[in-house]
Amino acid sequence: MAERYWSITASGTVDGRSVPHQGDAAVQAALAKDEGMSLPALTAKMAAIRGKLESARQLRPAPARDDNRILGWNGLLIEALADGGRVLGAPRFIAAAQKAAEFIDTNMRLPDGTLAHSYNRGVASGRANLADHANFALGLVALYDATGKKHWLRLAEKQAQIMAQDFAAANGGYFDHKALHTKADGDVLNLPSRPIDDGAEPAGNAQALALQLALAARTDDAAYQEAAERMLASFSGLIVRDPTDFTGLLAGLSVLRYGSVGSLAFAGKGNVRIEAARTAKHTAEVRLHYTAPWHSNAHDASPGLIPTAVTVSPDAFVRQIDYPQGKKVKLAFSDQPLNLYTGTQVLGMKLNPHVSGPMRIRVQIQACSDAICLAPEDLSIWLPL
Repeated sequence: MAERYWSITASGTVDGRSVPHQGDAAVQAALAKDEGMSLPALTAKMAAIRGKLESARQLRPAPARDDNRILGWNGLLIEALADGGRVLGAPRFIAAAQKAAEFIDTNMRLPDGTLAHSYNRGVASGRANLADHANFALGLVALYDATGKKHWLRLAEKQAQIMAQDFAAANGGYFDHKALHTKADGDVLNLPSRPIDDGAEPAGNAQALALQLALAARTDDAAYQEAAERMLASFSGLIVRDPTDFTGLLAGLSVLRYGSVGSLAFAGKGNVRIEAARTAKHTAEVRLHYTAPWHSNAHDASPGLIPTAVTVSPDAFVRQIDYPQGKKVKLAFSDQPLNLYTGTQVLGMKLNPHVSGPMRIRVQIQACSDAICLAPEDLSIWLPL
């Protein structure tokens, strides 16, 4: 029974040996039928067998474990946990990401206060490289997206400042580590390079580009987008010559040209947060959150003003879009009260039953403060499966 359940065969699956793995639902149903038991009974039986196997395994010498905690790898994991927790509605993932970020910020530092590359048995060692800083910063951005806490965004911006100060190359992009110079004559002791081709991990410059674009969308600092454009210009010749080696940079170019791909976007220089989420099998919503005093015109905007509007592609996916009512607000630059969206607004959507796959949602919005109105924006977000 155990052999069938975990797909263990005499011939094996790899080099004559079997790698135990649980069969799919059809395999389990067939096994339960052959054994004359219900599926829940089979599951309980296999849990008991698994317990015996676990006890036997504990008697074997455990393999050696690498206890090094690498900053860059933790940054990737923090980003995955924070994004996953936000999209899946899993607070425990977000809590784990926050715990890791707090540990790094507190413990993974060298005596001079800079971040370390690794941490083992209470000792932080090695200077953090470009990928370490960029990956960690992207994890912090994801935590900001998941929690809305500005603390994480400020820490991410601090990493970007360190990268610009210690790693920036004069001709665009970033070196992989800080150049070290001799005290006597200033000669360079090491020869930093600009990592751009992706491997098992995204290249340091690809992650740095992703960070610049993420911060450009979430803040009012135009320097981030300017840095991203300079980086792409610097590497454009290499990308054109061999694009398959530079998928991370190409992804950044796509974000710069067409916007990010995901369920979350920002408008109004980071002051308006727009997120799509499913609420049930055939319903979804678009949430708009405005940082005071920012707002936009309601869908039923005052005459002559640009309304906040949502369109869906393919349009056959949606049966109905329900817009919230605006609030009449008197602003200094208007003689009459205007119909506005402020605070948090929710646009409800009723989906057709045949909807399958991701759905693109385009949001037209013009963000304004009490003093100015920014240019209208046309943003795309994607409704998760």
